Amino acid sequence: PRMARQMLADQVYGFTAAELPLLNRLTEIMTAIQRIANDSPISRELARTARETDEIQKKFIRGDMNFEEAARALEALAPRSHSALGQYVATEARELLNEAAIIRTKLAAAKGFANWADFQLATKERLYKDGYRSVSDRVSFLRELLQSTKATHKAFLEQRAKEISGVPADLKADIFRLRSSQNILFAPPTDSLISEYFPVERIEETWRTTMIESGFTATAVDRIRLDSYPRPGKQSHAYMMNARSHQPNTFRIDARTLNTKIPRQLPKKWMPALIYIVQNMRTDGPSDYSTAFHEGGHGLDFSHRQDVLGFGQDSSYAETHSMTMERFFDDLPFLLSVAKTREGHALDREKAEAYLANVAANRLSSLRAQSLNALYDLELWNHAYKEGGEDFVSRSTRLSAELSKAYMFVDPTRVVNGVDGRFGRYSTSHFYSGQVRYIGYVYAEMAAEMTYVRLLDILEATTGRRSLLNQPSIAKLLTEGYYKTGFLKPFPLATEDFARKPFNAREAASSINAAVDSWVRSRRQAAMTSKISSCDGLFTSAM
Repeated sequence: PRMARQMLADQVYGFTAAELPLLNRLTEIMTAIQRIANDSPISRELARTARETDEIQKKFIRGDMNFEEAARALEALAPRSHSALGQYVATEARELLNEAAIIRTKLAAAKGFANWADFQLATKERLYKDGYRSVSDRVSFLRELLQSTKATHKAFLEQRAKEISGVPADLKADIFRLRSSQNILFAPPTDSLISEYFPVERIEETWRTTMIESGFTATAVDRIRLDSYPRPGKQSHAYMMNARSHQPNTFRIDARTLNTKIPRQLPKKWMPALIYIVQNMRTDGPSDYSTAFHEGGHGLDFSHRQDVLGFGQDSSYAETHSMTMERFFDDLPFLLSVAKTREGHALDREKAEAYLANVAANRLSSLRAQSLNALYDLELWNHAYKEGGEDFVSRSTRLSAELSKAYMFVDPTRVVNGVDGRFGRYSTSHFYSGQVRYIGYVYAEMAAEMTYVRLLDILEATTGRRSLLNQPSIAKLLTEGYYKTGFLKPFPLATEDFARKPFNAREAASSINAAVDSWVRSRRQAAMTSKISSCDGLFTSAM
């Protein structure tokens, strides 16, 4: 029975009064670190930095800036960037961060584990099926994924180097020498192509309307309270919190089996969820809209799930639902329907198609960056921290450089205008919080793709439209197929059941590579056709 398994897990992995002083001190430390991050003067500058970054990219795309001018302009923003915020946190809280790492090692040892990563994954092993549970399973998977996509990623960057006017010759010979600012410009433009069609002040309205058109009730949507825009002292990222879970007023437990008897879904028998979403919508463009849909996906999941006993889930399952909702912005009819400037001008099809083509091309880079983050996260905590040993910040920056050198094409060790890029991951608590959950984003990205494709298959079969736009059956499909009880199944069984096919993440690399290889071939073919046309023109003129 589920309840018996949960009680056993709590007994084996829960802490006792003996560890209470360590737990209390850890809470004090993490609160202090978060206060340092929230009160940083850099946090207040992030919105302005995001707007100026977007403007630089637009100028580069229009040809108003050449490659090096744009890179230098981006580097001028470094002192008030996310990396600068990370460096501020790592510097101001260095001793606290190290103390927290040592405490976590002691807590893991109290339960018989060598390090915090082993302990954290063991507490969640019931949430995964075999092959997805241990540190070694996950490290092996990530290294294989990064290595098997490396050559394709390099070919993608080399193609971009040929296309971008003003790229230094040495970059064409040695792609490993990219600076972070240059790497940003190597990505084919996405948000900057259509940002004016997604005004930041319409984000909440767009999300709410879309969810109601997708079949979710206005009552359920209204119980998801949004705090969407920055203000002084506010935390700088986005998260969802279920202040009150979707729970029955009363339920029965069978004394013999410990199974629960859940009452029928009637308003008088169930308490509705109350969800709060804190986020920071700073700039025009689909990226901030996508963040709102991501957090809203979490909110809708928690608004409907029947987690009566607090069984819970890990990030691989939870992030599947949020990432699935991001796929509205991969949907051409949806973009053409909702995208309008402040003056009311609609997005034209050509721009939308160019945006989507570049999104697809950039997906490999995004997945590889997520995979590197996940590997960093695991290896950061797959270590016993102790007094007198290598401290947490030193080890984290060393790992950052080593992993980037092994798998990526950016030099993270460069100090730009006083900002060391290796500190960038300290701009969020995802890594130093010890949750060891970042691989969930990698697993979920693949599960969301399977879910999205299955949704489109069903919608096309039932409505004749292969699109998420204005499809009222989406809510029922997700609620019945996933939200209510999908979390009870070890990941990725719920995804396999919904998609009706196996989840084989290791094979995903081949399809991802194939998509980018196709993009590179099409760009090469277009360039060759252009050259032939130019030659034909010259020949005709000569005649």
